[in-house]
Amino acid sequence: MATLIDLYLTRQAIGKIRQSRHSKALDELDTAMKPVNSPYDDSQIDRDFYDRLTTVKDRFGNLVFFDGSMGYPVSVRDDADERSYVYIYRLTSAYKLAKELKFYGNWNLSTINMSDEIIFDAEFFEYINLRFSGWIDFTVLGKNTLKYRRNFSFWTDHEININNTRQDIFQLGLTSDWFGDRGLILRCRIHDSTVTKFHVPTVIDAFDQPIFYPTSDVSGPECGRAIHIDTDPFELGKNEFAVGEIDVETLEFIPVELSGNKINFEGNTVLWDKLDLYYQTL
Repeated sequence: MATLIDLYLTRQAIGKIRQSRHSKALDELDTAMKPVNSPYDDSQIDRDFYDRLTTVKDRFGNLVFFDGSMGYPVSVRDDADERSYVYIYRLTSAYKLAKELKFYGNWNLSTINMSDEIIFDAEFFEYINLRFSGWIDFTVLGKNTLKYRRNFSFWTDHEININNTRQDIFQLGLTSDWFGDRGLILRCRIHDSTVTKFHVPTVIDAFDQPIFYPTSDVSGPECGRAIHIDTDPFELGKNEFAVGEIDVETLEFIPVELSGNKINFEGNTVLWDKLDLYYQTL
């Protein structure tokens, strides 16, 4: 039976093989992480843990964990349709999104109680559902830019199904306990002038993420790929990208219900075993 430490060590080993240019940075992050044995164990993670990781630099002096590792740049233009822009999507918890916006002073709904996630969700979704329908301008929630504390976030070019979002969660390599029973789909209009913000996610970007497919540098990947965790054995899921700071004027959101079958990560040793075996076969 695989433990979270086993899972971490397997991921470290395969990451160094498939993305060897990040080997030194992975070693530096591993050293900074101590005394925590695995970055996937939430019971060991505190503010000090992330403070240690954010000081790690690569050989060029870049803060690799804080700023991301800047994987290969990619384009998400849809040349077949000859459109001037395409959409990318992100599925997120409303509470986690609100905390990121508030951290940078960009949160607009200051009257909603953020002291507890359950209370927040109840007030937030009631507020939104009473006032809006369909896709909603993101400026209702935030101003200026959407920026995450590691200066990037994971997005996909797969159009997330607003009527069957639960299945898309698993195709994006996400687990149910990240969201609860409700969430938000974010949609971003991507113009040709902003494609340089997109990068192939790397093992550094996903250092603290237990479910991640490390693309091989040898193949010259054009995008990242998620792991579809509702298949046996696991298969590759949807495309994914590491995306930098985003202007809120290009964003919309829609609330969704996440009912149906659930796959949790916490305490799910069956999932851990399958992940460990999958990584060993790469």
